[in-house]
Amino acid sequence: MAFRPSITLTLVYLAAFFLVFALALVLPALWPLLGSAATGPEIQALAQETARTVVRPRLGLAFGLAVLATALGGWLHLLPGMPKARG
Repeated sequence: MAFRPSITLTLVYLAAFFLVFALALVLPALWPLLGSAATGPEIQALAQETARTVVRPRLGLAFGLAVLATALGGWLHLLPGMPKARG
């Protein structure tokens, strides 16, 4: 019997999808700040506060979308390395 890290790989996919969806939720709010020519600690503090206020209420949505994407990707065999269903 070979070692098959299916649980570890599932958690890696879940974390990656969570980061992608959280970034997708915060990027529209940060886009005007990214395009500005101003730099420095004031812009960094403003960007951090904007990211916190936008992401905090949507963390559940990002996590739910990550779980859904991981489950669908595993069920449809779209994610490399995920175990095949027995049967």
